[in-house]
Amino acid sequence: MKKEGKERPSLSSTPLRLTERHFPSRIQPNGKQAIRRRKYNFYGPRLFHILAHILILRQQSDRLRNQLENERLCNIEYVIDNIIEKIENEEQKEKFEIKKKMKIMNIIKIVTCLSILKIGGIIIYYFLH
Repeated sequence: MKKEGKERPSLSSTPLRLTERHFPSRIQPNGKQAIRRRKYNFYGPRLFHILAHILILRQQSDRLRNQLENERLCNIEYVIDNIIEKIENEEQKEKFEIKKKMKIMNIIKIVTCLSILKIGGIIIYYFLH
């Protein structure tokens, strides 16, 4: 059964907006304004600035990671392909192919971990300052 009466406000609607029902009746209007300002200053521009900065840094790190991966992968593949061409034994060729794939995967893992650490460091920096 559904209760009739007041509907609950949606959580997606402006969470920073404080209406009269958020305050006890004994708080004076100037006190309400001060609370609104504090809440807006804490959650509003600062959080927006942090999120925007993280988004920009994520885009930069993705671009740099892609460039680095492409350069490193091209160099490593070229060197390993030259070695593989010189090897006559089939078993050794297969071993080098496996090593080549492992080396490429390790580079991708390292670059991804570095970008995650960078973003985590930025988040911590903003919350501590």
